[in-house]
Amino acid sequence: MEKDFGTWRIVVIYLASGIFGFAFEASSMPTSPSVGCSGALYGLMACLFIDLIQSWKLIINPWRELIKMLLVIAFSLGIGLLPFIDNYAHFGGFIMGLLTGLIFLPAIIFSKRDLKIKRFLLLISIFISIFLFIWVFRQFYYSTSVCKWCKYLNCVGKWCHYDEM
Repeated sequence: MEKDFGTWRIVVIYLASGIFGFAFEASSMPTSPSVGCSGALYGLMACLFIDLIQSWKLIINPWRELIKMLLVIAFSLGIGLLPFIDNYAHFGGFIMGLLTGLIFLPAIIFSKRDLKIKRFLLLISIFISIFLFIWVFRQFYYSTSVCKWCKYLNCVGKWCHYDEM
């Protein structure tokens, strides 16, 4: 990806996804420590997804590629449901990777309509990214409320200690 899109674009996407992923995790599960680069890697996975969608007309068998990518994403998020694996950082990194990918990745324009759609998505992504960063850091520093259903994004089954949340 770095070779195709450029070092600085990937650095910005990687850092934004990683920071947001861990801030999202920290505001969702304040008592559970998290380490690693999984949020940032999910951001890069989201960029691959965006590249697939934006280059749809150029790919030989795009439906097969889409199915393979969705299976990889579903499998890796499924692994995140095991105990001691932080799915919040995965979700946060993926969401920010989608948004920053729409902002920073180069796009192939196929028509005037396509250009308008991609510019609209770029503008919306800028505002949503800024809003989400403000929201997640406000949640981390100022909020004491805990999402009641969010615990099911991180762990399923009898191993999970839901009563600790």
